[in-house]
Amino acid sequence: MVLVTVMCKYVVVSRLIYGITVDKEKEDAIIENACSLLLDSSNTNRSSGLKALNKTKEPSFIKCYKNPSYASFISTLSDVVFVGVPDNYKKKVSDILTEEYKAKIKSFLQSKHCLPVLPSLKKYNYEPCRFAQYLKYLAFAREWDALFKDYDEKLMYEDFVSYNESYYKVLKNAVKKNDEIIIMDPELWLLPGYFDNIRVSVVFLTPFFKIEFFKCVYNNMEILNSLLKAHLVFQNADEVTSFLELCAINIPNFDEQSVSIQILQVGLDMDYINMIKGNPRMEERVAQIRENYKGKKIILTILNTVNSELSENVLIAFNELLGDTEAVLVQIETHSNQLDAQKRIEISKGVSFITTTRGTDSVLTVTPTNDLEYYSFLAAADLGLFLFDHSVTNKGCCDFVAVNSAPFVLSVNSVNHFTSLLVNPNDSNELLAKMREGLSLGTDAMHSRNKEVLRGMAVSDLAKKMEYRENVAKDKEPKQLEETKILQAFEKANKRVIVLDYDGTLTEIVPVPSDAAPSAEIISLLEYLTDLKNTTVVIATGRSKDEAEKWFTNPKIQLYAEHSAFYRKKGQWIRRDVDLSWMDVARQIINEYVACTPNTKLEEKNTALVFHYRNADDSYKDEQAERCRKALVQALKGRANVKVGKCIVEANCRDIGKDYVIKQYENCDFGLCAGDDTTDEKMFGRECFVGIVVGKKISKAEYFVEDPKAFRNFLKKLK
Repeated sequence: MVLVTVMCKYVVVSRLIYGITVDKEKEDAIIENACSLLLDSSNTNRSSGLKALNKTKEPSFIKCYKNPSYASFISTLSDVVFVGVPDNYKKKVSDILTEEYKAKIKSFLQSKHCLPVLPSLKKYNYEPCRFAQYLKYLAFAREWDALFKDYDEKLMYEDFVSYNESYYKVLKNAVKKNDEIIIMDPELWLLPGYFDNIRVSVVFLTPFFKIEFFKCVYNNMEILNSLLKAHLVFQNADEVTSFLELCAINIPNFDEQSVSIQILQVGLDMDYINMIKGNPRMEERVAQIRENYKGKKIILTILNTVNSELSENVLIAFNELLGDTEAVLVQIETHSNQLDAQKRIEISKGVSFITTTRGTDSVLTVTPTNDLEYYSFLAAADLGLFLFDHSVTNKGCCDFVAVNSAPFVLSVNSVNHFTSLLVNPNDSNELLAKMREGLSLGTDAMHSRNKEVLRGMAVSDLAKKMEYRENVAKDKEPKQLEETKILQAFEKANKRVIVLDYDGTLTEIVPVPSDAAPSAEIISLLEYLTDLKNTTVVIATGRSKDEAEKWFTNPKIQLYAEHSAFYRKKGQWIRRDVDLSWMDVARQIINEYVACTPNTKLEEKNTALVFHYRNADDSYKDEQAERCRKALVQALKGRANVKVGKCIVEANCRDIGKDYVIKQYENCDFGLCAGDDTTDEKMFGRECFVGIVVGKKISKAEYFVEDPKAFRNFLKKLK
């Protein structure tokens, strides 16, 4: 594994921290931008003329503004270049921007270490990020109705592709060798697929899809394959496990692929927050907020797309709380690029009911236009509610811990870094009980522990600790075998090892596997190789130990069978310590597919089960094999490997593979290994070993030969 030094990091986001305002000052633009999503959203039940409130007119001025830093984890990162569409860059803004305006905007943003992306929005079928919004809904989905779409998914995906292409056009002219691209948002998950020789990382700040929801994503494999070209940064181990399980189900022989994954929690810029806390104006503002609600308990929650439906239950619980407690509910409205209009309408109805029956000052919705205002409200609260169901970051909670020692409530379904009160956010009665409990506690006894957790999640780590792991062995197009070079290196070495697959490597593939016994030519060749001085000859085959023992009687051959589950030592077969508890389940599944797929069969080995489908009808055999593979992966749940080979699907023991064989001989001066199938790929890309794949194909091997005959002819030249 090689760690690569990166020259410049480009942080790619769907929205820059800088925005464009038309005829509005900064504060007005921030508030209007937060509200316009609701105004612009469609109401499926009736038409609306309210969009006229935000109608376009001839601009008198256009300028850039900077959003508050609280809007993003990464807004205060230094020594990086941000790449993205400016905030508030919508169709009506795009339409009125002349080339002169665009040039001025680009010049200004570049002075702020930003590369703006300014696509023409006229060509889009919907809003450019509509498809990504759908991806986010699926990521946070708790109900199947999240799958129902009001838009044509093919047209949404076309926009998704166009949006990624607009970023690629900007980046390809800026990024140089050894630079790195860091992608932060799902809107840009196709970008890794555009770059072959540039290091690309993807940071998952939202959970990846559940397996059952992933099936419903349009062109899901194109998205997944793009992501797998990047270095993937997750927030916790559970997310990694879930992602890898999804890949194993959807990608045959996924465990043979080189994937770069890292767990790196994204946190806060505590130096920046402490600077705000040290501002005397914040202390004054906190005191003013508390004075405004003197005699009332301040309960604070954050309202955004992720938790909007849960806020309905907060309102129900809060209304009950007001029956015996003087309190005010402060809903912090954070800027979001997506919105569920129907959910927000429900919340508005609930707020209207409470303010009408309980008093206009019982619920306050605030859109902070600066960081001091945001952190002042968090610091003034007596209780925090952060019900980001299934969140992997929970930034609002992190911000609260940074400035307030009061208790807070988290969803039982969120990733819980902190010690807190936990609640089922779908149960309003439980919410009410936790509100009362939290308000009775006063200062949180676990605050010092939570602050320590927060200190271990610094956002600066994102830039400093990200390690793009460039695997030595990558899938590529191997070179034609350089015979002279390899023959000379082999001849000069003192300690030499040859590791060979059998079927498809030493011998041609035959229709009936049992007919593949070694020919006289192969037996003679193996005797020649074993007689070479200082040379160890190893055969590593997927065949059963019984067949291997019958066919390879030469005691000088080091023999491994069933992909290394068995090995022969001094004439005795030894089975490695393996778990076979999965075999009954796998046998039942394969037998079901044999029963419904004519001309297929189950082969039972000592440590593996194989579904053979070479002789089945071409019109359906590949489809049946893929169904069998997926059924095995889902049923065995990682207890066994599921491999796809040449017209076979094989389930074998975990930790069984030909890489184990290579590891036994890594102290050689020169090693040569060869194979033809996906099960041989783990042998390739190892130090001291030259890899040869038989057949011209994408492989981790350095070289290829055309066929087994050509390979045998090469072996005969070794001296």
